[in-house]
Amino acid sequence: MNKPKYCKTPARDSESYVLTATDIKNMTNLAGQIRDMLYYYSNMPENKTGEIYHRLRNMEKFDELCIIVEDIDTVLMEMCWVH
Repeated sequence: MNKPKYCKTPARDSESYVLTATDIKNMTNLAGQIRDMLYYYSNMPENKTGEIYHRLRNMEKFDELCIIVEDIDTVLMEMCWVH
């Protein structure tokens, strides 16, 4: 697996990884960009109804986006909390 742009490799091996404040900040910023794009497209003056659609020819790409978002939700809901 290739290391994503904002990930840092820990200095030593461990049984688990605890997200750092920077990790959470980077993830929040990236997720916020997606949210902001959707809010913009649904609220821009040029979109009089506020509805957003995608073309049938983009179904595979749209499905991929939905799968990624569902995967994120699953991982976040299964995450353990530490003190």
